[in-house]
Amino acid sequence: MDNRKAEKTAVPNTMPELTPDLLIGHGRHKECYRYPGRPDLCIKVAYNEGGTTDLVREIRYLKTLSGSNLDYSVLPAYYGTVETSKGTGYVYELITDYNGDNCITVQDILKDTPLLEKNFDRLVDDLKLLHRNLLDNRIITMGLFPENIIVQRTDPHRTRLRIVNDMGSSTLIHLDYYISALARKHIEKRWQRFTQNLVKHHYDGRFPSPLVLELAEKIR
Repeated sequence: MDNRKAEKTAVPNTMPELTPDLLIGHGRHKECYRYPGRPDLCIKVAYNEGGTTDLVREIRYLKTLSGSNLDYSVLPAYYGTVETSKGTGYVYELITDYNGDNCITVQDILKDTPLLEKNFDRLVDDLKLLHRNLLDNRIITMGLFPENIIVQRTDPHRTRLRIVNDMGSSTLIHLDYYISALARKHIEKRWQRFTQNLVKHHYDGRFPSPLVLELAEKIR
């Protein structure tokens, strides 16, 4: 069971000013900022209709998980909304390393051949464990993308992988949230596509090391 169900956090009532120096990252539909004065929190803000749809889907899914006995700690905790200088913000746990440093992503490792060589065995083990975690806890995602998989150092010698975007499903009736067989089918399809894309992006030059091909084979 995820022990965050009893977790509470105090979100300040003042309106956060989201300035460029606080920007963590942005995608096609939304941006993510550090919460001013709160190193443990971040704020996602939609800048088009697609972003709002994404965030509503994520939040509904996280609320569904919070009513289950599943361990969903692979996903960031969600703490509600706050009005910001850029409109409504959605407050999430900011995932950092054990010492407060910024985490790298699986994409960062795959793009850096020396870093991949150094961490290859650990990455294989962590990805296998992530796959098992998704299956065991019915963790549904729209897709699995290396840039959305965070490598969190939990101490100087250990890491775990966590997913920070594209949570939940776009289906109208979310039977895969509740029925294990449907969830497994959904997860395996996404995982197969993830491994196929590793191979694809090796050959198109995005992930240059030939170790990427070995990685994809080992985690299938």
